[in-house]
Amino acid sequence: MDKDLKLLSGRVLKRETKEFLIEIEGLVIGKGIGNIVVNDDKKQGNSKKLGRSQFKMLLDSVSKASCIEELLLFISYQKARGHGWESKCNDGESIADNLVKSFMRIQDKIYPRILNEPDIGEVSNDDERLLRLDIAEKYMGYLFWKVYVASK
Repeated sequence: MDKDLKLLSGRVLKRETKEFLIEIEGLVIGKGIGNIVVNDDKKQGNSKKLGRSQFKMLLDSVSKASCIEELLLFISYQKARGHGWESKCNDGESIADNLVKSFMRIQDKIYPRILNEPDIGEVSNDDERLLRLDIAEKYMGYLFWKVYVASK
C-alpha cells in the first residue's frame, strides 16, 4: 500500500473511532461478553474459561495474518477448541459467533467509507486486503482494551 493511501485510510480510521467504540460496547456489554471473560489472574489451572489473554492472542494474530479471512478461520478454530469461545452470550449465540458478526459489521461499515474518501483513487485487491487488516487491527485493539477493563 502506498504512503498516500495509508495516510488517507488512517484519517478515516481515526475519524470513525466512535463507530468502533459503539460496536465494541455492543459486543462486550450488550451481548454480555464482559460478564463471561475472567481475569486471567483468577483462572485456576488449565481453566476452560475465556480470559483476557485469549483476546490479547487475537490482537497479536492480526499482525501475523495475511487477510481477514485468516482471522475468521482462527476464531472458528478457537471456538472448536473450546476454552470459552463457545460460551453463550446474552443472545444465546457463542462468543466466537458474536465476535465474527461484530467484526464483519465494522468491516462493512468502515471499508466503504475509506473508498469514498476524496482523492482515494483506484484500490487494488492487495490494497483492499491491507486496508481490511488495518480495520481489523484497530477493532481488535479496542476489543482487547474493553475486555481488559470489563474483566477487572
